[in-house]
Amino acid sequence: MASTNHGGGGRLSCSATDRKGPPAGLARALDWPLSKDEKRHCAMKLFQREVEASAEQLDEQSDQIDELQEEIKVLRRLSNCSTAAGSLSPASGEAPDPGAEAELREKGPCEETLLAAVEAYDTACQRSHSQPNRSPEHIAKFYGGCEEHAADFWGCVAEKDDLSPLEAAMWLAKSLPVPIIMEGRARARRWRASLLRGGRSRAGFEELRARAWAAAEAPALRLEAQRELRRAFRGEVFLDTPGFTEAVVGISQTISAPSGDHVPGSTHIAALLLFGLIPDSATLEEAEADAFWCFFELHTENKNSPTDRRAKRLQELLRTFDDELCEALTRQGLIFVAARLGEALFASGGFALEPCAKLWDVMLNDAERFAFSDWVLCALVLLNRFQLLRIADDAAQLAEALQALPRTVPVVRTLRFAAALRAAARRRQRRDTKVSRARVRSPQLDEEAQGPLQVLGSWFGPGLIQPCFVALSWGSIFYC
Repeated sequence: MASTNHGGGGRLSCSATDRKGPPAGLARALDWPLSKDEKRHCAMKLFQREVEASAEQLDEQSDQIDELQEEIKVLRRLSNCSTAAGSLSPASGEAPDPGAEAELREKGPCEETLLAAVEAYDTACQRSHSQPNRSPEHIAKFYGGCEEHAADFWGCVAEKDDLSPLEAAMWLAKSLPVPIIMEGRARARRWRASLLRGGRSRAGFEELRARAWAAAEAPALRLEAQRELRRAFRGEVFLDTPGFTEAVVGISQTISAPSGDHVPGSTHIAALLLFGLIPDSATLEEAEADAFWCFFELHTENKNSPTDRRAKRLQELLRTFDDELCEALTRQGLIFVAARLGEALFASGGFALEPCAKLWDVMLNDAERFAFSDWVLCALVLLNRFQLLRIADDAAQLAEALQALPRTVPVVRTLRFAAALRAAARRRQRRDTKVSRARVRSPQLDEEAQGPLQVLGSWFGPGLIQPCFVALSWGSIFYC
């Protein structure tokens, strides 16, 4: 801008070139400050763009992490498949032994059973391989490390071949190894190690038993225990062991004495514990004391859940794997009848002594302990689903069929299927958790939906939320 001094007037004047105005591209631009609403709108748009950019970046990082986790998972599985060729130095000049792989690699617990199941599935589907790019042997080596890996395989097959959750669990059960079941002295030692705590002596049991016998409720408790014992494990020759009946009644009476009421199923549990502990006991009195303290631990930890809780849990599991059977049992009001099969930790559910002891062997070896009984109960019902559905309209026959399940379904098959149901449910839970986390990390932003600042503005009013930025007419951003 040029200035000229005219005749002492001392005023400034602008030349013609100084009065050109803004450039041609901005001739129609607004050259006054924005209002508060316009400022807030611009700031909210900027904030929304920042949120979208951050969400996209988090999604990319999440995808990268998932890919790395999958690679780690594959490498861990393949770590058990190291060959002799990999262990030899290339400079050694030694040719790898074809049979060295079988010697060096430790087979997974599910490898042989998974191989047989995959071959059976391919035969049933009348095709060469369940996965065209992999042979059954390769699949068995890759997914045979544990039941979790086998569940991943059959989950993928179910998604590809449109199998129902029950069908996938059936094939998974065929892929799992036979559960570890003990007998004789090994069983007794395992039960003592799992249930007995230090400081539990025979003298302590005898003192508690003497107090129970001297209590005012002793005659009634003893009579109730004797009545219940007549219905426990009928036809078992082991119950005729000399002194066995008196030992069972003594344990039941001592357990029930503190409350003054008979504990339902106490004679069944006491008889089962004595059956398992006697083979490794010097005398019946020693087994009786140990059985009482084992029962005491179970009773104080509330391992025997009420029937209504078991019925609710059974209904949830049946609805997950077989909604048709669940609806049939619910319609006839027989969910509680099925749940009673797990009374007293299956001791009073209608099982014989040896099959019930096998159930306890597996549950005591399991990480979930007696919480695994929910899956056992569900497997017991599902394994006989076809017969139950055929008589679903007859409540009386359906109830009789449910009560006969402990004597008709093999225990080992039930245990394998229970493990398969749990593995399949855990896989589904992992997938659902992953999907929910992905949804939280990448929210769907709608252009029409209100952003955070719009919501805050609606709460506190337009005059209380002042944006930190002002967008001027030609797009430049300045601090207020």
